[in-house]
Amino acid sequence: MSSLIEGFRPRATGRGRTRRATAHPGGGSSRWGLAVLIVLVSFFVQTRASNFLTEANIQTIILNVSSLLIAASAAMRLVVAGNVDLSIGGQLSLLSVLTALTARDTHSAVLALAVGLGVGALLGLINGYAVRLLSISPLIVTLGLSFVYFGLAYALSGSQAVFGFPNAFLELGLSKMATIPTPVWIALLYFAICALFLTRTTGGVRRFAIGGNPAACRSEGINVSRAVLLDFIFMGLTMGVVAVLATARIQSGSADIGLNFELETLTAVIVGGVAFNGGAGRPLGVFMGVVLLGTIDAAMVFLGFADYFQQIAKGAILLLALAADQYTRYRARVRTTTAAADQGGRAAHTPEVGKRLGDMHLETPRRGTLAARVQGVSKNYGAVQALHDISFDVRYGEITCLLGDNGAGKSTLVKVLAGAVKPSSGEILINDSDDVAPTKTENPRDAGVETVWQDLAICQNLGAAYNLTLGNEPCRFKVGLVRIFDRRAAEQASRTRLGSLGVNLSDMYRPLADLSGGQRQSVAISRVVSPDVKIVILDEPTAALGVHQTRNVVALVKELAAAGAAVVLISHDIEIVREVADHYVILNRGRLVADSKATEMSPQTLVHMMAGLVEAAPAVHAASSDAAAPAL
Repeated sequence: MSSLIEGFRPRATGRGRTRRATAHPGGGSSRWGLAVLIVLVSFFVQTRASNFLTEANIQTIILNVSSLLIAASAAMRLVVAGNVDLSIGGQLSLLSVLTALTARDTHSAVLALAVGLGVGALLGLINGYAVRLLSISPLIVTLGLSFVYFGLAYALSGSQAVFGFPNAFLELGLSKMATIPTPVWIALLYFAICALFLTRTTGGVRRFAIGGNPAACRSEGINVSRAVLLDFIFMGLTMGVVAVLATARIQSGSADIGLNFELETLTAVIVGGVAFNGGAGRPLGVFMGVVLLGTIDAAMVFLGFADYFQQIAKGAILLLALAADQYTRYRARVRTTTAAADQGGRAAHTPEVGKRLGDMHLETPRRGTLAARVQGVSKNYGAVQALHDISFDVRYGEITCLLGDNGAGKSTLVKVLAGAVKPSSGEILINDSDDVAPTKTENPRDAGVETVWQDLAICQNLGAAYNLTLGNEPCRFKVGLVRIFDRRAAEQASRTRLGSLGVNLSDMYRPLADLSGGQRQSVAISRVVSPDVKIVILDEPTAALGVHQTRNVVALVKELAAAGAAVVLISHDIEIVREVADHYVILNRGRLVADSKATEMSPQTLVHMMAGLVEAAPAVHAASSDAAAPAL
């Protein structure tokens, strides 16, 4: 049974077949095993009740799960991004009562529809802001709000069902198109559109990335908070659609209509293969999960089981799906070592080091021109002073090595430079022209700043093609705010970037979790290989690499500087530092202790200052030997 719940994954018999199995950002499994289970259950019940597989009964099953399918359309997007809304049952009850009261008292179907959708979006907005402001698990926040919404629904309805709707409103739930109920058409269309947006647009790809590693998304310039807020608003709007259709279909509004609906929806989404902690899942699997629950409900009725047996069956299916997912993850972990070794053994020959970036033609000012100025930057974390009045310059065509012992404040300063952390005081000024004074930039990535973080800041649930274009995704075309993700362009750009480090992955869509540590770090480092890059920040880029890959990274650092980029490198490897550095900036306990040219500091002094064994006078800015900075 677990194999049926898990579905199947195509075997990697060739590059093309492997790519088709993993190109989807949500993973390779489509939960086809659920379809097999649906067929088995249906035929079993048919042997006991001959009218189970009739056209009328099949339409009834689909009509009964139409509300669940619509709700699951939005819920899967929310869960993929690592969030959950347990208040949708309360929302459904409250919106059903409000819609019913409006339809009854105004006799206007249009106004009732507007109230359902508008109030639904408002409830989603409330949920999203509550989750953001309270900064605790969405499970707890939305569970509390669920009680509030249920209470309001009972108070407004007086615990009584609301009747007396105009015919125009009832038509929304009772009419048919080509002998199929209108709510079924709406549910299928709604689900198809939501599935397309989740799997084919850049916004959908970002939801999978947010579910995999929200911190990595923030470091790539994605506004995670806004994305989550929009998902909660969309969830509320969707519940407005569900409330209007359900109220019109059953011809009454009731506070009881939403009881256990949130659990039904969450069960369908998880059984359908969406990971509860986010980052994985496929719409087709969710569709199968919804149909399976509807089939189980109908089967229990036809076989004469009591209602509580339906709950037992759904709970058992949910637990079985979770167990199957855990087993799948275990198998993936077991395969990781062998797969990583296989990937490493198939690395292709790459061009000679000096030829890899020759065609990039970085559009940067002349060598020695001021690229960035760190001016009086301090950073407090409560009572802890991480940085104390740090000031230094970074120049184009030069490699600035940011050095210091553990706890010196290097990582905090890198986050400030990259725009991931706002300083308590001071500012970062960026210059992208030969003769213009540097200016403050809200988003350093827009000014050509690229960062490779010490913790890699990658989404291990996604492949290299998605990671290397995250935040700057290529698109085939766009209509308004909708951008269709271009997988072919993403793969081509990623192969070019990885090739600069001597890495050639056979499958650019294989999740990074299945690769070796060195391959994952190579993916992170190759982000900086871009014609648009101007300032490159590398935080311990060679920490997990072998000798060959380390030399490739060192060569890449030199080439970036030679191509005109300003490079800021953090490393504890003295040999690498001495080989590449044009400029030393040394910190000790959050204070600047040295800011000088590499040629003006002896190796012994460098080591002692990095270890904090030498007290230095307050550092002064080192002037470039090649060109003076523009006047400020």
